[in-house]
Amino acid sequence: KMDRSKFIQASARIRVLEKDLLNQPIYDRLIESKDLNEALHILSDSVYQTGIHSLENDRDYEYVLKQELIKTFKDLYEISPDPRPVDLLSAQYYYHNLKVLAKESMTHQDLETSYVPLGLLDIKKAQELLDSHEGKVASKSLDRAMKIVGEAMDIYEEWSDPQDIDLYID
Repeated sequence: KMDRSKFIQASARIRVLEKDLLNQPIYDRLIESKDLNEALHILSDSVYQTGIHSLENDRDYEYVLKQELIKTFKDLYEISPDPRPVDLLSAQYYYHNLKVLAKESMTHQDLETSYVPLGLLDIKKAQELLDSHEGKVASKSLDRAMKIVGEAMDIYEEWSDPQDIDLYID
């Protein structure tokens, strides 16, 4: 059980940081933007400003978004007196990375840029285990992850539909 009083300061800091989040009017403007250039202009007035202005190629905007996501989670881990709530928030990236890992292995494509380096999955170690076909796993959590990936890959081999990987892991 977590002591709520330990989170009072973290809660106050997060409320201040929330003011930098994109709000509904900004989302509406992004949706209504006529092209990528206009959307990036809208984002340049937000927390993404530094990254957007440093882009050499506008089409690399996803890199900026991913870097800001990583920075946000790093800040959350620093703010939180207990990492477990942040781990819970990052769980979606754990499962996203499992999907990418399975698809990368099955399609023999380099999907390195699709990984999100958040969550409790050691991506490099998981890739090495998958590539080496070794049965030995250092931890229960990695063993569980490799089992899920293996089962998803079995389903893919049977049906040859990458969406089946998503459905199984979800």
